[in-house]
Order: sequence, then C-alpha cells, then structure tokens
Amino acid sequence: MLLSADGSVLLSDFGLARFTHSISQKLKLSSLIGTIGYMAPEFIQSTPQAATDQYALAMVAYEWLAGTLPFGGPDERAVAMQHMSTSPPSLRKYTPSIPVAVDEVIRAALEKAPEERYPSVSSFSEALTLASTTPDDGAVDPGLVPEKPETLYKEGLRARGQGKLEVAEQLLSTLQSRAPTFRQDIVQGQLQQIRAERRPQLLARYRAEADAANEIGAWDQEIAALEHVLQLNPSRPESKQAHARITLARYHQQNEHLYQDAKQMLDEENKEGARLALQGLWARDKYYGDPEGLARRVKKVTAPPTYLQEQIQLQKKEARQERKGRAEDRSADREEFREKAHGPQLYRLWIVCCTWFLLLTGIGTVTGTLTQSWLIALIALAVAGVGGWFLGYRKALDSLALTIASLVSLVATLVLTRLNYTHPISAPYTETVSTGFFSSKDVTLYHLLFLGRQLNFGLICGTITALAAVITAVALRPPWGKEERYSTLYAYRSARKTPKSEHLTITQLVWIFLCTWIAGAAVAALFAVIGSMNGWGFGWDTDANIMFLGFLLGSVLGIGVGASLPIWWTALTDSSKTP
Repeated sequence: MLLSADGSVLLSDFGLARFTHSISQKLKLSSLIGTIGYMAPEFIQSTPQAATDQYALAMVAYEWLAGTLPFGGPDERAVAMQHMSTSPPSLRKYTPSIPVAVDEVIRAALEKAPEERYPSVSSFSEALTLASTTPDDGAVDPGLVPEKPETLYKEGLRARGQGKLEVAEQLLSTLQSRAPTFRQDIVQGQLQQIRAERRPQLLARYRAEADAANEIGAWDQEIAALEHVLQLNPSRPESKQAHARITLARYHQQNEHLYQDAKQMLDEENKEGARLALQGLWARDKYYGDPEGLARRVKKVTAPPTYLQEQIQLQKKEARQERKGRAEDRSADREEFREKAHGPQLYRLWIVCCTWFLLLTGIGTVTGTLTQSWLIALIALAVAGVGGWFLGYRKALDSLALTIASLVSLVATLVLTRLNYTHPISAPYTETVSTGFFSSKDVTLYHLLFLGRQLNFGLICGTITALAAVITAVALRPPWGKEERYSTLYAYRSARKTPKSEHLTITQLVWIFLCTWIAGAAVAALFAVIGSMNGWGFGWDTDANIMFLGFLLGSVLGIGVGASLPIWWTALTDSSKTP
C-alpha cells in the first residue's frame, strides 16, 4: 500500500504466496494463497466469509499504527497458529500515545471468531473514525465495540423476561445476522415466539398509525403502515380491509391536488370557488374526507364521512345489533325458563316478580319480628336475596326487575316489621264479686297479655297455612320443569280421556289456594279461641290482638317460599344455558 501526493491510498505488489502444509491435527490445508501475516483464522481453515476482509484490513491498520504486525516469524506455520489461537498485543505497547478507544476498536476487528467482529467493514470504519476523533479519557464507549454473541444472547433473553419484546427481538435478530450458527435452533425458536407475542401489539400499533395518517391526509404514511399490517399476516377480513384502504389511499394521492386547490382558493378568500372545488373532489372521491377542515371554513358544504369513519359507524351499528340480539336471546331464555317452572299461564314476568317480592318481604319481616332487630331483618333480607338469586331467580328475571322488586321488598320490610313486643302488658278487665246476700260489686282486675306470643302464633299459623296451600296446589300437577308429558297427541288422549293442562291454570291455583288458606285460617282462629279461654297469652284478647298481623306476615312468607319452589327445582334440574 502506497500513499499518493494527495494522500490517497494506492494498492501495489499483487504478489501471491503459496504453500501447502498440514499445520495441526485440527488444521489441514490442501492449498493456501495469500500473505500469511494478514490472513484471518477462518481463511486459514478454508472457510472465508465477509468478516475475513475486515480482519485483513484491521491487520493493515495495526501495522500502520504499531509499525509492525502482531504476528510474525520465519515459520509460516507458527504464524498461522498465532492467528488462530493468540490474541494480538495492545497497540499501546508499541505506541503509548494511541487512544485506548482506537486500540479497542482494532482489537475488536481482530477477534478470532468472525461473528464477534463488526457486522461490516463500514461499521468498523465508522467506529475507528469515531474513536480517533474522540478525546482520550481512558474510557471506551460501549457502543464502539460490538457485543459478543453470548452477550447478545443473554441480553435478548433478559429483555424478553422483562417484557421488552421489541428490544429482545432487535438483540436476537442482530445475533442471528452476525452469528448464524450460534445456538441456531434456540435463537430461531426464541425469535419466532417473540414475533408471535409481538404480533398483536404490532398490528394495533400499525393500525393506529394508519388511522392517524388517514385523519391528517398523510396518504403515503397510511399506505406504509397498512403494508406493515399486511406483512404480519392478519386475519382475512382485516387483510381485505387493508388492501381496500391502500387502494383508496393511492386514489386519494391522485386527487390530492384538488384538495390543495380548494385550500389555496380559501387562502385567497375565494370561498365559492373552494366550495365548488370541494364538491367536485367529493363527487369524484367520496371517501377523501376533509383532513384540514376546509368545509368548516366554507360553511356551505358538508364533508362526507371517510371510509374509515364509515367502517367505524358500521361496526358500531353491528355491535348494537349484536347486543340487542344477545339481550333478546337472554329474554327468550328467561321466558322459556319461567314457562318450564310455572306453566303456560303463570309464567308471566309480573307473577315471578311478585313471587320474588313476597319471598324477600316474608323472610325479612318474619325474621325481624321474631328477633326484634332491624339489623337481623336486613341481614336476613340480604341473605335471602343472594340465595334466591343463585338458586334460580337469575334465570327467571333480568337485573332491572330483580332490582325493583328487591327495593320494594326492602321498603316493605322496614314498614311491616314490628318491634317492642317482647314484654307482656297488663290489661284491665271487670269482674263482679259477691259481697253478701243479694249484693255484689264490680272489681277491676288485671291480667298479662303476651303480645309477642300472639304475634309469633300468627306468624307460625300463617306460614304453615300459606305454604300448605301452595304445596297442595302444585302437588296436583306433574313435576316442574317438564315441557311435555306425552310425545304424541294420540298417546296423550289415550292416557287421559279428559285432556288436562300439564301445569296449573290461574283459576285452579286461586281456588286451591283460597280454600286451603281459609281452612288454615279457621284452624288458627280455633286455636286462638282456645288459647284465649285458657289464658295462654295469645288469642282474641281485647285491645291487644295482633295475631292477625302475624298471620298476614306468615302468609306472605309461606306464599313466597311455596311459589319459589318450582323455580328452584327447575333451576336445579334444567340443563339449559344460564341467561
């Protein structure tokens, strides 16, 4: 290499050295052509590659700066072995004034493994230039020296473990390009997994970039972003939409001059001309849109929606229709469930709401009255609501109906629950006492009235009576939850001379319930008379009779529990999907 008068480097003396030797058991050469002092280890092993020239160039730079080659001697075999196994000495050994960064850059280009050198000769040249122009402070910028494959591999795995997928992909891709054979299968598998994990993120990012470019009319950016989307192999509908948007964006590019003409007219205060230009543009390209809001400045023209806006509106409409369809399906499922539980005449929504109301109100008021505690009444109400919901009412009622009925039940519980009946009261009564022969006088006496006993007696009687009434009614019909008793009409008529409804009718239920409830009320009244005559503390005592209130509250509880049994049983035996 020679330097010309203007400082250019000239190549000369293209002499070739040739020798045939066997250097070691691991190194067997049939022929070797070149100058041994500049040969890379892989060249000596007859596996040259792109990094081989970088090694030779680094040797030349080393010789320039040090005044000698790092490896030499009369025995070419010994020199070849030094190239393959011995690290070159530091340049600062020969020239102490050389910056540390320059020394490290050249030594990095002289690494034995080709993958540990710079990715290209130009990268080596750039690093050497930067190292030679940077003030020498004894430290070396890590970016000047290429990272070793093992370091790239470990950092790539660490970045993936930390969730930094983009950094991990960059590091492992660099490793794969620089050292294709370094843990080839593992690196390739890691890259495939990282790209699969990043695919949804990249799709979302490129879609967002395309949408943002569409809004501002940057058609070339939109096309570039959509092409990135297509490279990620999206779903067929998304791929079809991306192709359509690319076609539209290219068409928008062809018509962009019309929009710019309208903008220039507006800048010149020619609003009428701008209006005509915009109308002509949108008549030709209806999806072009209005990226800079010219229509608002013209005030006499409305920009049509872009393709993206139209697709968003269509998706919203489809989403509303889908939600409406799901709501209708859930409503149909609930109606079908109610019909399974209560039959074709008693499956109405208002009937099931009343059942829910009676159940909660009965449990809340009875519990509060028996315990004489508002807190326990509310707790019982809440427990009943949660239990009833999971036992089957979630299949029969929607959220709105359940909420309304529950709130009404809460109010009814607070109104109907009676407290302060735990202590007996003294009730006066008049009794005629004989004072002698043919004489008497009226004496005022007192006895204790146990109002709590009256109330509890009414609760027990009402609950038993109402529950017995409902159970009696439903016991006359087939089990709940069956839609059909017979597979054919002939079999049905053959089994029953007089066809009967599979479920109770409203008329049948009302008559059965009234008859049973009246009978129970009569029995309760009979016991009340007996209790009053014997001084048991409950019955028909004057001015202190709240047995009827207890009977009413107990009836509410009984009706609620009894009418809920078909719903609970059907929910347990029904295998259909829960709404």
